[in-house]
Amino acid sequence: MKFQTLPFYLLAFLLCFCLLAKSQAPVGCDIPGIRAAFAAPGYYTELAGVVGQPCSMYFINNNSQDAATSEAQAQTLGAHMCVMNDATENANVNAAINSAGFGGAIWIGYYRTAVNSPTFYALDGTTGNFNVPGPNAIYQNWAGGEPNNYYGEDYTHTYGNGTWNDLDSVSGYASPQYGVVEIS
Repeated sequence: MKFQTLPFYLLAFLLCFCLLAKSQAPVGCDIPGIRAAFAAPGYYTELAGVVGQPCSMYFINNNSQDAATSEAQAQTLGAHMCVMNDATENANVNAAINSAGFGGAIWIGYYRTAVNSPTFYALDGTTGNFNVPGPNAIYQNWAGGEPNNYYGEDYTHTYGNGTWNDLDSVSGYASPQYGVVEIS
């Protein structure tokens, strides 16, 4: 039997495949670095056990604050308030929030495009404008009768059961108010 050498590209592929198979995080995910960045300010808690999008990590801001401040603080760390891409991610994030003992309004990453507008967009830029309600492919989980734009509600929060509500950023309706952050 004659010995044959494998082409270089095939060897490179096999080496990469073996290395990736041993990796705990997708390529390009610096999990320790992300944890360190969110621990540094001292006011984020990691939501453990959330299975969401590849390379996503979820944190909750421990400070009760309005939605605009929550989003601004997330952006300083290269993140945004969480955008729910599907029912599984929505359920997992809400289960982790409930397990961590957070209640009140939990801000998520959807914002009304203009005052009194029927359209929203995702703060992380992934959706563009979308109609609510609407026959589109964007996952939505609004509570019955929501969004109702009661007194100019532009931000979105999630209830403990995983349904969503529109709410004014500085509303006293549901206190305390925390922002759940996703970084990918």
